Amino acid sequence: TQSRSSAASDVYKRQVLVAAVVVLTAIYFMAFEFLGYAIATTIYLNILMAYFNKGKWKTNVLTATLFSFGSYLAFTKLFGTPLAPGLLPF
Repeated sequence: TQSRSSAASDVYKRQVLVAAVVVLTAIYFMAFEFLGYAIATTIYLNILMAYFNKGKWKTNVLTATLFSFGSYLAFTKLFGTPLAPGLLPF
């Protein structure tokens, strides 16, 4: 019965994690236009990486920031695809 209880607990933890990611993603979508792609994506990725890549905050911040601003520049300048600038002046 204890292994059954442990398995049920693991399933519950995964369900809570999925629900938390869904809620975080909904907040990301709502903040996207106001904050802009680069800022909203940096915050979103930092939160996810803080959970999934625990204890490596320098790597997480650097990766999230470089990815967000790098992909913003690639899409807007290289591909000519407009993304929400939000609070940033570019």
